[in-house]
Amino acid sequence: MPRRIDEISLGHPGISMNSIYLSLKHGGGKGRFPIRAAASARMQIARTAELKLGGRLVLGLSPQLEAGPATDFEPSTVERAVVTMRENSRLETGGWVVLGPGAQLIVAPGGRVALGRGTYISVGATIICRSTVTVGRDGGISWGVLMMDSNFHPVYKNEVPSSVDVPITIGDHVLIGARSVVLKGSTIGDGSIIAAGSVVSGEIPPNVMAGGVPAKVLHENVTWNW
Repeated sequence: MPRRIDEISLGHPGISMNSIYLSLKHGGGKGRFPIRAAASARMQIARTAELKLGGRLVLGLSPQLEAGPATDFEPSTVERAVVTMRENSRLETGGWVVLGPGAQLIVAPGGRVALGRGTYISVGATIICRSTVTVGRDGGISWGVLMMDSNFHPVYKNEVPSSVDVPITIGDHVLIGARSVVLKGSTIGDGSIIAAGSVVSGEIPPNVMAGGVPAKVLHENVTWNW
C-alpha cells in the first residue's frame, strides 16, 4: 500500500498557485492546502453541489509510490485533469485520493460518488456518474479506464424499457486494468483484479482475477500489492 499522500513526493516542488486557488475555493477549510493540483487541473463545481474531502485530493499530478520503476515515468503529453460536479451532486472522499494527469470525474445532477482512502485514479481514466458510484479503499483504477453508471438512453425489450441508471459498487483494494470498461450495475468484490481491456457488466466476486468481454472469472484466490 502506498504511504500517506502527505509523505509521498509529488515530483513538483512547492505549492502551485492552482493548488492554493482550488484549496481556498473548494477545500472547505480542510487542513492546509487540501487540494494539490497541476497548473492545468480544473474543478467545475456547481453552487448546489457538495464536495466533502476526508483527506488530501491530488489532481493532475502523479505521486511517486513505493512500487518501483513502473511508476517512475510520466506520459510526454496528457490532457488536463478535471472534476465536474453539476447541480445537487455530491463527491465524498474517505481520505487521500489521487486523480492523475488527464483523469476526469464527472458527476451529473443528483449523482453521488464516494471514493475510499487511498484510491488512485490513473492517467486518462474517466468516471461518469448519474446515479451512484462507490469505490472502496486502497484501490487502483488504471490508465484509460472508463466507468459509467448509465447508458444514457433507454433500451427496450418487448416494449419494456430497461433502467437507464444503475449504481456501480467497487470493493476495497480492487485493481482495474488499463483500458477496461465498467458498466452500469456492476459490482466488483474486495481484492479482485480486472484484466486490461475487459468489459465488466455484472457481478465479480471477491479475490478473483476476471477478464474478457464480458468479464468472467479466470482465477480464484488471487491477491495483489502495490
